[in-house]
Amino acid sequence: MAKVATILIVDDMAILRELIAAGLTAAGYVVRTAGGAREALESARTETPTLVLLEPATGGGEGLKFLKAMRAHPMLTGVPVMVLTASADRPVILAAAKLRVHDYILKGRSSMQNLLERVERCVRGELLPLGMVAGAGLGARAAQVAPLRK
Repeated sequence: MAKVATILIVDDMAILRELIAAGLTAAGYVVRTAGGAREALESARTETPTLVLLEPATGGGEGLKFLKAMRAHPMLTGVPVMVLTASADRPVILAAAKLRVHDYILKGRSSMQNLLERVERCVRGELLPLGMVAGAGLGARAAQVAPLRK
């Protein structure tokens, strides 16, 4: 029997966090949630998630600090992270790409079905970190998202 994937959702907007958690739970995933960076890091250290869905603006930008701490932690450095945000700001996209996120999803431009499909692809290992696509330089895939807002 295959292990069920555990997804950690990190977002300080409780209504969105719980809505996404409900959709992922209905799809068969084990879901944990965190409303802030400190809570998220503690949760991830306690039980390593299969995947993290991260809003980088959580706690006024603490989400990226959480991601840096994850990448510096030996047990968490390889955990895939998908950014799920309302921000299409190029600096945020590039900062996330430098921290090896696997996908960048805009909340207002993605359906739950699209999110579930992308989560499944990431859990199956089909998505490489944004800066590592087909041997391209940093930001190759991130550049596909960046033109949304300059």
